[in-house]
Amino acid sequence: MKKLLLSAIITSAMAIIATPALAEDTGTPAPTEVTVNGGTINFEGSVVNAACGVDSSSSNQTVRLGQFRVAEFTKKGDETGRIPFSIKLNNCDITVSSLAAITFNGTASDGDATAFALQGSGAATNVALKITDSSSKNVVPGQPSSTQKLIEGENQLNYNASLISTDDTVKAGSANVTTNFMVTYS
Repeated sequence: MKKLLLSAIITSAMAIIATPALAEDTGTPAPTEVTVNGGTINFEGSVVNAACGVDSSSSNQTVRLGQFRVAEFTKKGDETGRIPFSIKLNNCDITVSSLAAITFNGTASDGDATAFALQGSGAATNVALKITDSSSKNVVPGQPSSTQKLIEGENQLNYNASLISTDDTVKAGSANVTTNFMVTYS
């Protein structure tokens, strides 16, 4: 019995050892490890001494205004439909501050000082970007919006963007504006 068991163990061990030798040689060398440069990741943030933090989803946004035909602007003051966007504030402590206002920095339009001038070569002529707050009040470039009451925790400050004609005659072009915003707590 011992000889039979020993014989079975030896036979099994030899079969396991010999199996790689029976593998078909495909002529392809085994892959070697290669490391390549995959790119760059920038990490950005800050530590603030304020009532709230700006949610990362609000820090760098793109508001898609869409395309509008020149024919939609027949006189000064014609406005496109308003596109909503928001700025989210998180971890708000209302014992520190209970109000917040947003200032959107940018250049005022020559044709309407309450609207933002379009930027870049090829910009539409006599058209500006209008931002309004949740009460439909204009947010003037470089000036704080109306203050909004904060609640403990998460807050969402709602705004709308639209294009407005600043003259009776509009010429086609791009309608792009980049603005940085600041939050003032009081």
